Amino acid sequence: MISVIYKLKTCLVLILLSSLLASGCTAKASQKTEQASPAERKTKTQQHKFQTRAQAKPAQKLLTINAKSAFKLISTNKNNSNFIIIDVRTPTEYAEGHIKNCRLINFYSLDFKTKLDKLDKNKEYLVYCRSGFRSDQAVQIMEQLNFKKIYNLSGGIIAWKNSELPLQR
Repeated sequence: MISVIYKLKTCLVLILLSSLLASGCTAKASQKTEQASPAERKTKTQQHKFQTRAQAKPAQKLLTINAKSAFKLISTNKNNSNFIIIDVRTPTEYAEGHIKNCRLINFYSLDFKTKLDKLDKNKEYLVYCRSGFRSDQAVQIMEQLNFKKIYNLSGGIIAWKNSELPLQR
């Protein structure tokens, strides 16, 4: 009985492999086998090189960074008017402590997306919340609104506090 089941399984596997091989050969046979002129080959090669370079270095408009990297970023951009910190927590959470010089835009406010849309999309933004969940959603909205450069503080203000970084009250 066991040998019959084993033989049936073996046959089934062989049939599946045969059908996969046959479909692969059929697909290759159906492709056109045209000869391209040297000029066409050169153009295709140049296009491929261009596409490869473009794919190798995608524009990174959204970066998720940890608390210590965020602190360094803030320090580096201390006098940069094109760098904005956004706290997307509630006013109550904000009052408990926030990163110095941040703007409060409550994620739960009815006009949250409208407030984001009014911001200058060419500036750089560091966005944070309590744990990283709301800021993750906020930066996704900002991406949809075509902001150029966005940093998301991974772990939010909790990670900031755990790294013993300064807060303002």
